[in-house]
Amino acid sequence: MRLFGIFDERAETSKLYFEDIADTDALLKRLHDCYPSLTKSSVSISVNHNIIRENTRLDDGDEIAFMPPFSRSEE
Repeated sequence: MRLFGIFDERAETSKLYFEDIADTDALLKRLHDCYPSLTKSSVSISVNHNIIRENTRLDDGDEIAFMPPFSRSEE
């Protein structure tokens, strides 16, 4: 899992690895358990380079990124 912005600042690392995580909700809970200061931070989650909006099943080898929320302007 890659961490960006406030997430890598508070965790003091840009990469974390957790085993036996079934989905993104469980991964977020594990991150909050390890780093309680992140529980109130808003997050955008990417799975395999796609921003997700709901709980998503994870498989071995998936590339996960936790990032501060951002907006995309429509042109």
